[in-house]
Amino acid sequence: MSMLIDYQNYQEHQVGGKAARLFQLQKMGYRVPDLCCLSAELFQKSITEKTFEKIRRLIGCIDYESAASLQETSRQLQDIVREALSETAILDDLPKLISKRFPGESLFAVRSSGMIEDGTEDSFAGQFASFLSLAEQEIPEAVVQCIVSQFQPNVLSYMRERAYQLEAMIFSVNVIIQVMVPGEYSGILFTANPQGLLNESVLVVGKGTGNLVVEDRVDTTSYYYQTTDQLYYYEQQAEGPLLEEAAVQELIMLGQELKKTMGQELDIEFTCSNQQFYLLQLRPITTFGKDFPIVLDNSNIVESYPGITLPLTFSFIKQAYFGVFRGLALRCVPDRRFVAAYENIFEEMLASVNGRVYYRLNNWYTLLSFLPMSRRIIPVWEEMLGITEEAPSQGLVAMPLHKRLRTYFQVVREAVKIPKGMAALNCSFIEIEELFQNRFHTKLTNQEIFVLYQEIKDQVLADWDITLLNDLYAFVYTGLLKRQLKKLNSENYEQQTNEFISGITDLESMKPVLALLHLAQKLVDSGQTEELFSIQTADQAETGLKNPQTSMFLAVKEYIQLYGDRSPEELKLETGTFRAKPLKLFQELQSYAANPEILEKLLGKLTESEATAVRLLAEKKTSQRQQKKLERLSSKAMLGIKNREISRLNRSRLYGMVRSLFTVMGHNLSDTGLLKQPEDIFYLTIEELEEVNREEAPKINFLERIEKRKREYQQFKQLPAYTRLIYAKQEFNKYPQTINSVRIDDGTDDLRGIPCSEGIITAEVLVIENPHEVSNSEGKILVTKMTDPGWVFLLAKAAGVIAEKGSLLSHTAIISRELKIPSVVGVKNAVSQLKTGDLVTLNGNTGEILVGGKENVSAN
Repeated sequence: MSMLIDYQNYQEHQVGGKAARLFQLQKMGYRVPDLCCLSAELFQKSITEKTFEKIRRLIGCIDYESAASLQETSRQLQDIVREALSETAILDDLPKLISKRFPGESLFAVRSSGMIEDGTEDSFAGQFASFLSLAEQEIPEAVVQCIVSQFQPNVLSYMRERAYQLEAMIFSVNVIIQVMVPGEYSGILFTANPQGLLNESVLVVGKGTGNLVVEDRVDTTSYYYQTTDQLYYYEQQAEGPLLEEAAVQELIMLGQELKKTMGQELDIEFTCSNQQFYLLQLRPITTFGKDFPIVLDNSNIVESYPGITLPLTFSFIKQAYFGVFRGLALRCVPDRRFVAAYENIFEEMLASVNGRVYYRLNNWYTLLSFLPMSRRIIPVWEEMLGITEEAPSQGLVAMPLHKRLRTYFQVVREAVKIPKGMAALNCSFIEIEELFQNRFHTKLTNQEIFVLYQEIKDQVLADWDITLLNDLYAFVYTGLLKRQLKKLNSENYEQQTNEFISGITDLESMKPVLALLHLAQKLVDSGQTEELFSIQTADQAETGLKNPQTSMFLAVKEYIQLYGDRSPEELKLETGTFRAKPLKLFQELQSYAANPEILEKLLGKLTESEATAVRLLAEKKTSQRQQKKLERLSSKAMLGIKNREISRLNRSRLYGMVRSLFTVMGHNLSDTGLLKQPEDIFYLTIEELEEVNREEAPKINFLERIEKRKREYQQFKQLPAYTRLIYAKQEFNKYPQTINSVRIDDGTDDLRGIPCSEGIITAEVLVIENPHEVSNSEGKILVTKMTDPGWVFLLAKAAGVIAEKGSLLSHTAIISRELKIPSVVGVKNAVSQLKTGDLVTLNGNTGEILVGGKENVSAN
């Protein structure tokens, strides 16, 4: 057999996974430093049976419990192998062969390629010896040391822990001899984060050769690239090298290409010389196991919980989601024992990672598979929630046929009752509000707070699951309407779908802003603006509302009772709403009162009514039968949307009740010294606060716990808000120190999304990162990652809106249609591509967005 194996003949030999992969890459044309391999078969044939027997006998006597004994046995084994290799003629001519095989090369690397190394189960990373920057004459000794390193104490222990039969592994180490490339910097690229985050590549680079990086002998820079959102952040040590964005992207794309080629996640060693990357080593990542991946997605829910969400809020919504989804299952599945088997699913509908809220999609798919025709419903649900990438599914819930048929009939029966059920829910919520108003006051004890909290929660959750069926009702009928218009060969069926479901009379989400405008107009007309503008501090606002002496304070207090919980980020308990921070309301009223012309214009726009669907039918050439079908679908879709907005406003009121209760508790705990300040309560969970009423309460160190969480959440704020996270086993938080975030430019200037509200407008952009910091949105095109129901006050003044997240039934879409301002959602990277002050033409008919003017904008 040939002594030196290369990429042309490697498939004829057993060369180990490491060498085989490098030869494969070399053969496929990837940039790999030239190499050859010495096969273990060569050495096995040269070793006598007597030597083999000595080795076997020593292996059988290893005492792994004694470090000294293990060390001594390891030394003896290495001596025997070294002596045996010295008696062979294999290595004598090696320098001459290397010189002939690699003419003109002066330095080489020598490393192992064991038959058990770099496998799918165990990597053996760093276990065997390897050598860099060797001259030809040094290669034989390095080869020997690579071979004998299989008997080092660390290797013997590693193999025992993984239940390898040591006797069968004797002389199973092949040796790679590779030309050294003098890299300016080197590193390791993991196509997936080895901690278990599958859609995050990790790149670690340092100056010099790769061994310096692996052994932590040089400062490094670590890049964390999120493949779903195509953005990365990096953490740089003092002298760690910074790569150009193009180099980062090239390496990441190379990794993804190799992952696809090899069919598995990879750990890739590379070096860079003269701005060219060379692949040095490739091994599978072995830490993930074979569990079904956990998929977290923030589609839709990011509208309700944008940015960082503190522990108190998350603990509350987790309890609420558990109750609602368990209630939905009990409503739809006529078998309580069957439902009880999925309690763990209902408990984990949501996840909090890095301080942000996500849907746990796997559990959503499981729950949706309870429903009839789930394979058809799920795509509609995905589209309406704005889920752009399907998550892997474990298939339908295993349910006997008779039970599934009973469930189908039950769901159909419940579906027919959705409108009546929503009407009943709205009535019952009025009773809950009355209960709260009659029992709430600021002197409640902690025990009384939890009694009232539990009572309200139980009453709300008793029937709130009907809202989920109503959401599905709205999704399905909107999807059917869209499909029907597409069947009619409509040129722009998406725009026409928007027109059919707009013009909803008495939309609940519009009432807070209309009431605010009417209040501002009333104060202007009655000459109370001087009193209004005299309110400049929080104390003035709160004092006047506690004991209102004038008609202005009475009117403002009445508004707060009705709509004081509506605010951007209103579903975060830590948010300062109009009720919690009434000065904000006075400031909003002052902004309208100071601009009577804008006030009049907005009132005129918001009180217009237009039967959009009827007008559209009159203009379209459709048969009477088609018209009736479109009318039926649109009326049902609009009813579902209207009820959805009612429940959303009621939901904000519920969160207002919970916020008020725990705000009082925050003051109670602050008064007793358990908290430094009342607002710190938002860093604790409801479960932790329940401990206060137990005997062990004095032992709880809330102060220390809160300070630790404050530090953690400050770290979370540095991290980008990822759209999707895919974990191999269990989700985990990340705690970065000082990071820098970069979004990769995808190479296109094309800005386009889902058109949600018709119209074409050219105006300046206002990029909004924090809605609470916006002082004036008048006449601007708002650009944001997402909106929530409380954005209605900002949208009312805007000329249009562009959002990265959203769908046809997202809040952005619904409110912009009612406000009659053009909107486009689902615009990838809008916040990073557009800047405040940019002149933009927004086409709400087609979803097209052009920077700089109206040129080439289609009106269709």
